[in-house]
Amino acid sequence: MERKKIGLYAIIVAFVLGAILISHIIAMTTFTNFGFFTSIICIFGILPALLIGFVIFLFLLKTRFERFINKKNIIIVGIILAAIIIIPAIYNYYDVVPPKEITNNWQCEAGQNITNYITGMDIHYDTTYGFKSGDFVDVNGYVMENNSFLWEYDESSKEIIIKERNMNYFNEQKHDGWALTLKLDIKLVENSHYEMTTHYVTDTNFSLFNATLFDGATWTGSLIWDFQGR
Repeated sequence: MERKKIGLYAIIVAFVLGAILISHIIAMTTFTNFGFFTSIICIFGILPALLIGFVIFLFLLKTRFERFINKKNIIIVGIILAAIIIIPAIYNYYDVVPPKEITNNWQCEAGQNITNYITGMDIHYDTTYGFKSGDFVDVNGYVMENNSFLWEYDESSKEIIIKERNMNYFNEQKHDGWALTLKLDIKLVENSHYEMTTHYVTDTNFSLFNATLFDGATWTGSLIWDFQGR
Protein backbone atom coordinates (compact mmCIF):
# COMPACT_ATOMS: atom_id res chain seq x y z
CA MET A 1 0.00 0.00 0.00
CA GLU A 2 2.84 2.42 0.85
CA ARG A 3 4.49 1.76 -2.51
CA LYS A 4 1.20 2.46 -4.28
CA LYS A 5 0.80 5.75 -2.42
CA ILE A 6 4.30 6.82 -3.40
CA GLY A 7 3.00 6.88 -6.96
CA LEU A 8 0.50 9.54 -5.94
CA TYR A 9 3.38 12.00 -5.69
CA ALA A 10 3.56 11.91 -9.48
CA ILE A 11 0.21 13.73 -9.50
CA ILE A 12 1.72 16.59 -7.51
CA VAL A 13 4.72 16.68 -9.85
CA ALA A 14 2.38 16.83 -12.87
CA PHE A 15 0.43 19.74 -11.40
CA VAL A 16 3.61 21.63 -10.50
CA LEU A 17 5.34 21.09 -13.84
CA GLY A 18 2.16 22.07 -15.68
CA ALA A 19 1.89 25.22 -13.58
CA ILE A 20 5.55 26.03 -14.24
CA LEU A 21 4.97 25.74 -17.98
CA ILE A 22 1.91 28.00 -17.84
CA SER A 23 3.63 30.60 -15.66
CA HIS A 24 6.64 30.55 -17.99
CA ILE A 25 4.41 31.24 -21.00
CA ILE A 26 2.78 34.12 -19.12
CA ALA A 27 6.23 35.45 -18.17
CA MET A 28 7.37 35.33 -21.80
CA THR A 29 4.32 37.34 -22.89
CA THR A 30 5.02 39.87 -20.13
CA PHE A 31 8.51 40.47 -21.50
CA THR A 32 10.97 37.94 -22.86
CA ASN A 33 13.82 38.64 -20.44
CA PHE A 34 11.44 37.95 -17.56
CA GLY A 35 10.70 34.57 -19.13
CA PHE A 36 14.42 33.78 -19.15
CA PHE A 37 14.65 34.81 -15.50
CA THR A 38 11.75 32.55 -14.49
CA SER A 39 13.45 29.64 -16.28
CA ILE A 40 16.44 30.02 -13.98
CA ILE A 41 14.14 30.14 -10.93
CA CYS A 42 12.45 26.93 -12.05
CA ILE A 43 15.72 25.06 -12.55
CA PHE A 44 17.40 26.18 -9.34
CA GLY A 45 14.35 26.70 -7.15
CA ILE A 46 11.17 24.79 -7.85
CA LEU A 47 12.66 21.56 -9.19
CA PRO A 48 14.92 21.06 -6.13
CA ALA A 49 11.86 21.89 -4.02
CA LEU A 50 10.08 18.94 -5.62
CA LEU A 51 12.90 16.65 -4.50
CA ILE A 52 12.66 18.00 -0.96
CA GLY A 53 8.89 17.60 -1.16
CA PHE A 54 9.33 13.96 -2.12
CA VAL A 55 11.45 13.35 0.97
CA ILE A 56 8.76 15.00 3.12
CA PHE A 57 6.11 12.89 1.36
CA LEU A 58 8.00 9.69 2.22
CA PHE A 59 8.29 10.83 5.81
CA LEU A 60 4.53 11.48 6.04
CA LEU A 61 3.85 7.95 4.81
CA LYS A 62 5.50 6.67 7.95
CA THR A 63 3.42 8.83 10.31
CA ARG A 64 -0.20 8.96 11.40
CA PHE A 65 -0.87 11.40 8.52
CA GLU A 66 -0.53 8.50 6.09
CA ARG A 67 -4.28 7.91 6.21
CA PHE A 68 -4.90 11.34 4.70
CA ILE A 69 -2.73 10.61 1.67
CA ASN A 70 -5.19 9.61 -1.02
CA LYS A 71 -5.88 10.64 -4.61
CA LYS A 72 -8.55 13.18 -3.71
CA ASN A 73 -6.38 15.02 -1.20
CA ILE A 74 -3.33 14.83 -3.46
CA ILE A 75 -5.29 16.47 -6.29
CA ILE A 76 -6.39 19.24 -3.91
CA VAL A 77 -2.76 19.83 -2.87
CA GLY A 78 -1.70 19.85 -6.54
CA ILE A 79 -4.31 22.47 -7.41
CA ILE A 80 -3.22 24.66 -4.48
CA LEU A 81 0.44 24.43 -5.50
CA ALA A 82 -0.43 25.20 -9.13
CA ALA A 83 -2.40 28.27 -8.06
CA ILE A 84 0.51 29.47 -5.89
CA ILE A 85 2.78 29.26 -8.94
CA ILE A 86 0.45 30.68 -11.61
CA ILE A 87 -1.37 33.51 -9.79
CA PRO A 88 1.77 35.67 -9.22
CA ALA A 89 2.63 35.37 -12.92
CA ILE A 90 -0.88 36.50 -13.91
CA TYR A 91 -0.78 39.38 -11.42
CA ASN A 92 2.63 40.48 -12.70
CA TYR A 93 1.38 40.37 -16.31
CA TYR A 94 -1.51 42.72 -15.61
CA ASP A 95 0.67 44.92 -13.42
CA VAL A 96 3.46 45.32 -15.99
CA VAL A 97 1.92 45.05 -19.47
CA PRO A 98 -0.09 48.14 -20.44
CA PRO A 99 -3.33 48.12 -22.44
CA LYS A 100 -2.40 48.00 -26.13
CA GLU A 101 -4.38 51.15 -26.94
CA ILE A 102 -1.88 53.23 -24.93
CA THR A 103 1.16 52.22 -26.97
CA ASN A 104 0.74 54.17 -30.18
CA ASN A 105 2.31 56.77 -32.40
CA TRP A 106 -0.03 59.57 -31.35
CA GLN A 107 -0.39 62.36 -33.91
CA CYS A 108 -1.85 65.73 -32.91
CA GLU A 109 -4.92 66.60 -34.94
CA ALA A 110 -4.52 69.81 -36.92
CA GLY A 111 -5.76 73.22 -35.82
CA GLN A 112 -4.78 73.04 -32.14
CA ASN A 113 -2.46 75.38 -30.26
CA ILE A 114 -0.35 72.44 -29.11
CA THR A 115 0.68 71.78 -32.73
CA ASN A 116 2.74 74.97 -32.63
CA TYR A 117 5.17 73.02 -30.42
CA ILE A 118 4.74 69.30 -31.15
CA THR A 119 3.09 67.20 -33.82
CA GLY A 120 2.84 64.03 -31.79
CA MET A 121 4.19 61.75 -29.11
CA ASP A 122 5.30 58.14 -29.30
CA ILE A 123 4.45 55.88 -26.36
CA HIS A 124 6.38 52.60 -26.36
CA TYR A 125 6.38 49.33 -24.43
CA ASP A 126 9.50 47.20 -24.89
CA THR A 127 8.48 43.53 -24.94
CA THR A 128 12.10 42.43 -24.41
CA TYR A 129 12.83 44.31 -21.19
CA GLY A 130 9.36 45.45 -20.07
CA PHE A 131 10.52 49.05 -20.44
CA LYS A 132 8.01 51.90 -20.84
CA SER A 133 9.38 54.91 -22.67
CA GLY A 134 8.40 57.52 -25.22
CA ASP A 135 9.30 60.67 -27.13
CA PHE A 136 7.73 63.94 -28.17
CA VAL A 137 7.84 64.71 -31.90
CA ASP A 138 8.59 68.31 -32.89
CA VAL A 139 6.89 70.40 -35.59
CA ASN A 140 9.41 69.14 -38.16
CA GLY A 141 8.47 65.54 -37.51
CA TYR A 142 11.64 64.69 -35.59
CA VAL A 143 11.99 63.29 -32.09
CA MET A 144 12.74 66.21 -29.80
CA GLU A 145 16.33 66.01 -28.58
CA ASN A 146 16.81 65.19 -24.89
CA ASN A 147 13.06 65.02 -24.32
CA SER A 148 12.51 61.30 -24.10
CA PHE A 149 10.34 60.18 -21.21
CA LEU A 150 9.31 57.28 -19.01
CA TRP A 151 5.68 56.61 -18.20
CA GLU A 152 3.27 54.65 -16.02
CA TYR A 153 -0.45 54.24 -16.62
CA ASP A 154 -3.17 53.77 -14.00
CA GLU A 155 -6.12 51.93 -15.52
CA SER A 156 -8.48 52.82 -12.69
CA SER A 157 -8.01 56.58 -12.99
CA LYS A 158 -7.11 56.54 -16.72
CA GLU A 159 -4.14 58.75 -15.88
CA ILE A 160 -0.66 58.53 -17.37
CA ILE A 161 2.34 59.89 -15.49
CA ILE A 162 5.08 61.01 -17.86
CA LYS A 163 8.55 61.72 -16.45
CA GLU A 164 11.64 63.09 -18.12
CA ARG A 165 13.97 60.20 -18.85
CA ASN A 166 17.39 60.02 -17.23
CA MET A 167 19.56 58.92 -20.14
CA ASN A 168 21.76 56.91 -17.78
CA TYR A 169 20.21 53.47 -18.42
CA PHE A 170 21.29 52.11 -15.05
CA ASN A 171 19.72 54.95 -13.14
CA GLU A 172 16.20 55.04 -14.55
CA GLN A 173 14.56 55.10 -11.11
CA LYS A 174 16.24 58.35 -10.14
CA HIS A 175 14.17 61.29 -11.27
CA ASP A 176 14.99 64.97 -10.93
CA GLY A 177 13.52 66.39 -14.14
CA TRP A 178 10.06 67.39 -15.27
CA ALA A 179 6.90 65.35 -14.75
CA LEU A 180 3.46 65.54 -16.33
CA THR A 181 0.16 63.84 -15.44
CA LEU A 182 -2.59 63.54 -18.04
CA LYS A 183 -5.98 61.87 -18.01
CA LEU A 184 -6.59 59.91 -21.22
CA ASP A 185 -9.89 59.36 -22.98
CA ILE A 186 -9.24 56.73 -25.69
CA LYS A 187 -11.71 55.13 -28.06
CA LEU A 188 -11.44 52.71 -30.96
CA VAL A 189 -12.75 54.11 -34.24
CA GLU A 190 -14.30 51.59 -36.63
CA ASN A 191 -11.83 48.84 -35.64
CA SER A 192 -9.09 50.64 -37.54
CA HIS A 193 -7.35 53.11 -35.22
CA TYR A 194 -7.57 54.79 -31.84
CA GLU A 195 -8.49 58.37 -31.09
CA MET A 196 -7.51 60.07 -27.85
CA THR A 197 -8.33 63.22 -25.94
CA THR A 198 -5.87 64.30 -23.25
CA HIS A 199 -6.90 66.22 -20.16
CA TYR A 200 -4.29 68.13 -18.17
CA VAL A 201 -4.08 67.12 -14.50
CA THR A 202 -0.81 68.49 -13.13
CA ASP A 203 2.86 68.99 -13.93
CA THR A 204 6.17 69.64 -12.25
CA ASN A 205 8.74 71.84 -14.01
CA PHE A 206 7.44 70.94 -17.47
CA SER A 207 9.52 73.35 -19.55
CA LEU A 208 8.92 72.32 -23.18
CA PHE A 209 5.85 74.55 -23.51
CA ASN A 210 2.70 75.43 -21.54
CA ALA A 211 1.57 72.04 -20.25
CA THR A 212 -2.07 73.15 -20.09
CA LEU A 213 -2.10 72.93 -23.92
CA PHE A 214 -2.55 69.19 -23.42
CA ASP A 215 -5.97 69.89 -21.92
CA GLY A 216 -8.61 68.96 -24.49
CA ALA A 217 -6.02 68.14 -27.16
CA THR A 218 -7.06 65.43 -29.61
CA TRP A 219 -4.84 62.76 -31.13
CA THR A 220 -4.98 59.97 -33.69
CA GLY A 221 -3.01 56.80 -33.01
CA SER A 222 -1.46 53.98 -34.98
CA LEU A 223 0.14 50.88 -33.45
CA ILE A 224 3.94 51.03 -33.40
CA TRP A 225 4.60 47.29 -33.23
CA ASP A 226 2.52 44.20 -33.82
CA PHE A 227 2.35 43.70 -30.05
CA GLN A 228 2.94 46.38 -27.46
CA GLY A 229 0.30 45.69 -24.89
CA ARG A 230 -2.53 43.43 -23.89
